[in-house]
Amino acid sequence: MSAPVYSSAARLSRPRVEVVRPPHLYVGISVVVALIAFLGFAPTYWVPLASGTLDLHPTVHVHAALFFLWTLLFIAQTALVASGRTGWHRELGLAGIALASAMVFSGILATIVSLQAFLPVRPEFARTGTALSFSGMALFTAFVTLAIANIRRPERHKRLMVLASLSLVQAAVARVIRLVPSIALADRIFLGAVAVDLLLLVVVLLDRRSAGRVHPVWIFGGGALVLVQYLRVAILPTEAWKNFTLWLATLGA
Repeated sequence: MSAPVYSSAARLSRPRVEVVRPPHLYVGISVVVALIAFLGFAPTYWVPLASGTLDLHPTVHVHAALFFLWTLLFIAQTALVASGRTGWHRELGLAGIALASAMVFSGILATIVSLQAFLPVRPEFARTGTALSFSGMALFTAFVTLAIANIRRPERHKRLMVLASLSLVQAAVARVIRLVPSIALADRIFLGAVAVDLLLLVVVLLDRRSAGRVHPVWIFGGGALVLVQYLRVAILPTEAWKNFTLWLATLGA
């Protein structure tokens, strides 16, 4: 008995299964990143700043303003894409490139100022904070650069921008963990890394659910994020890192 023969018309009439992609998925991700950044720094920065009890170097205030502005820009950019205003998104993206550049320079300056203040009194804390800041800025710079290079490939571009923003989140998470005095400094760094990795995992799973697959950007970018976390822990106790932070603290002195 021969197998049934389907006509081309019958094949064409079969319903196509399309992946539904929620238009506001990335808007939600950007809002979560902004909330983590604000709440993480609220107890040690925003609340004391509002009460007038915060006395910090002006460079640190500029650094904080630029980094928080990035989270607001990230929300605006994802909202523009979700609403179909891609032209405005591209125009605002030029300002985003300038902002990202200013963030990197301000981050380096703020790190030097922090080293000069804390290295004489809390050397382990100062060196750990420097490793966290420098590794975060290195990841941020790499992901933003790749996102700019893939500006005509939106599926890569938007995921790289998420990775760039997530690379800055660990500092905020570490601030929250810091509020628990019984947790050792090394454990705070470890727990902060785990929290960021879990957040990334949730983002990847949500994206996979809407896109139907795990995009290669998540694989390579997430791998780079985890690799940098391990490298950061590995260099902290080395003499080379101690000597580098001592040299760095002398700049601008």
